Order: sequence, then structure tokens, then C-alpha cells
Amino acid sequence: YGSTEIIEHVALNQVYLNKELLVTLNLNASEVEKLIQEYILLQPQIQTAVTRTQLLNHEFTDGLELLIQNGFHTDRSGDIAYLLEPSVVVYSETGSDHGSGYEHDTHVPLLFYGLGIKPGRTHRLTSSADIVSTIAALLAIEPPKTASGHVIGEMIE
Repeated sequence: YGSTEIIEHVALNQVYLNKELLVTLNLNASEVEKLIQEYILLQPQIQTAVTRTQLLNHEFTDGLELLIQNGFHTDRSGDIAYLLEPSVVVYSETGSDHGSGYEHDTHVPLLFYGLGIKPGRTHRLTSSADIVSTIAALLAIEPPKTASGHVIGEMIE
């Protein structure tokens, strides 16, 4: 495209494009995203990559793309998001960022203790989104309108 400045920066498995430069060069952002996505997917360490355009125009229902979409924020996320293969680990200067969609980053213990909590355990898949709905149920209040989780019913007395 005649410039080495099209990519503004890369952070947390996301590529951020220089939007002002795209306008100056009269480039279509979706086309640039797609070209960079195709290049990223050619790399052997990459599991998947999705563009901002895909995230905004398609509703993923499962898989790693759904996890990327669930973490996507229109104002703060990059223009291309990618995930490394499960066997590839990249450490920052401060260590792991726990940002992948793989089990070693997403499978963590969840512990509730206190009044109204039934002793026991569950091995049922739960989500961090379930915490909000469960706490709302414990407090006997309506969860926020944006809450997408489900009550972990087996733990409530």
C-alpha cells in the first residue's frame, strides 16, 4: 500500500490499523483487514484470526471465534484478532496474560462461601458471566440488563 505505517501496533494478539492513514491513502479498511488476516493465517503458529468487519457483521455461535467475539469491544479492540496454536506460548516481560481461549487460560476454580451457599461442588461448565447472575440471585435482586450468564443453581440453598 506504499506505507509501512498501516499497522499502528500489535498488542494482546490484536493488530491495530492506523485509521487516519487508511483515510489519507484512500484505502478500504475491510479490505486491508482481510489481507492482513490472510497473511496471519499463513503463519504456522496461528490457530485462527478474525477481522473487525467479521466480528461486527457475523454472530459466531461456538468455537474460538465466539470467544474472540465475546471479548470484542468496538472502541478498544483491534482490527484483526488472532489466537496462537495451543502449543505456542508467548510471554511478555511480565509473564502470561491469560488471554487465550484455551483451557489452560479459561479453566479456573470458582469458589463461593457464605450465607445462602449450599455446601457441595459441581463440575458443570460455568462461565464468568454466571457470577453476576448468581450473586444477583443470592441477593434476591434482578441482574443487570446486560447480564448474559445463568444462575449456578446447585449452589444456592
